[in-house]
Amino acid sequence: MKNIIIFLFIFINVLIYSNTSIDINISQTNLKIGDKFTVTFNLPVQEKYSVLKEIQKVTAPLEIVSSTYVQSNDTIQCTYICAIFEDGTFDNLFFTIPVSLSSGTVIEYETKKFTIIIESVLTEDEKTAFSKIKEPEKIELKNNKDIYKFRFYFENILLLIFIVILIVFIILIVYKFIIKRLIKSKKNKDSSNAISSFEKFISDLEKIRLETEDRKEYEMKISVLSETFKEFIYRLLAFNAVSETTRELISSLRESQVENELIYKTSTILNKLDMIKFAKASVTKEQFYEYIDSIKDIGVNINNFVKLKNERENELNTIR
Repeated sequence: MKNIIIFLFIFINVLIYSNTSIDINISQTNLKIGDKFTVTFNLPVQEKYSVLKEIQKVTAPLEIVSSTYVQSNDTIQCTYICAIFEDGTFDNLFFTIPVSLSSGTVIEYETKKFTIIIESVLTEDEKTAFSKIKEPEKIELKNNKDIYKFRFYFENILLLIFIVILIVFIILIVYKFIIKRLIKSKKNKDSSNAISSFEKFISDLEKIRLETEDRKEYEMKISVLSETFKEFIYRLLAFNAVSETTRELISSLRESQVENELIYKTSTILNKLDMIKFAKASVTKEQFYEYIDSIKDIGVNINNFVKLKNERENELNTIR
C-alpha cells in the first residue's frame, strides 16, 4: 500500500509539472540574420531540484549562444541568448527544460510558444540569385565515357586477397617500428605548427588588405578572404577537408568544443561573405576593410584558444 501511495504522488507531480506552460519575455521579435536576442522566463521552485542543462531541447532553427540560471527562494530565472541564421517567419518556437527533483524523478517544463521574424540582409534580386545556386553535394556529375566492365575470375580474387593481406602485414610492421616513434615527436611540434599557421594567416590578410581603386577587385577579394579564413581554421584545428561548406565548418568547430561565442562570430562573418560571394552583391571599400579586421580578431581569439588547449593537454601528459 505504501509503494502505491508513493507511486501516485510521483505520477501526480509529473503531470502537474509537465503540463505547466511557462510565460516568457523576448527582447526582440523582428531581427536580421545572425542578430542575438534574449529570452527570459522563470521556473517555479516547488521543491529542491536542478536543471539538466545537457539535455535541454530547443526547436530548430533556433540556436542557443549562451545560457544562465539564477535561483532565488521561489523561482529559477533562466536567461538564454539566442540567434537564427535563416530568414523567414518562425512560428511555434519553444524551449523544453528537463529538471531533476530531489526525489530522483525527472520532469520537463515547456515554455509557451512564440514567433520570431528574421529579415534577410539581401535584396529581392540578390535572394533570387542566391536561391538558384545549387549546393555542391547536389550537383550531378555526368559521365561522358562508358565504364569498362572487367570480368573477375576466382584466381584473380585469391591473388587480390593475398596482396591485401600482405599490404596490411607490411603496414603493421611499419606502424610498430617507425610511425609509433614519430608520433611523440610530432606532438611536440604541434604548438610550433599552430604558431606558423597563425603567422601565415596574418601575412595573407595583410596581402589581401593592399589597397586598390577598382571596386570589382574588392568583390573578387571577398572569396579569397573567406577561403583564407577557412584554410587557417582547418590547419589550426587539423580538420580533414578544406573544401567543406560554411555549415560543415561550424559543425566541425562544435565537435572540437570551441567556445560558443567564437563559433557564433565565425558563423556570422562567413555567412555574410557567402551571401556577397554567391549572390554577387556589391561591397564598399569600408565594408571590405571591416570584414578583414573582424576576421583578424576572430583568428587571434581562435589561435589563443588552441594554444591554451594545447598547453593544458601537455600538462596532463606530463602528469601521466
